[in-house]
Amino acid sequence: MKKSSKKPIGSIAKELAACVAAFKKYPRRRFVWCCHHEDLWEHNDGYRGRLAYIQTDKPRDELAIRYRNFRPVKGAKPSDDQRKALAQFKAEWPHNTRYRTSIFR
Repeated sequence: MKKSSKKPIGSIAKELAACVAAFKKYPRRRFVWCCHHEDLWEHNDGYRGRLAYIQTDKPRDELAIRYRNFRPVKGAKPSDDQRKALAQFKAEWPHNTRYRTSIFR
């Protein structure tokens, strides 16, 4: 049986640190994943503002997964696999027990 390659969601602090590190690694990226539920990716000029909003306005039990999913778009456009993963994620959110998984590995 094949093991899942997805890492379990970490603590809020760990996921926030990883999120910030991803944006620092790709500082010129202007498109982000999972900023809002309606769009796969969108233009965003300031990740810090979105992180502050998540911290102050979202339920505490959702913070780690939101930090895990909010990332800069690294390529020119998302792959077909990433599109399918997001479509599945959006279809299932928040009505099942898998919603604490990430579309990112």
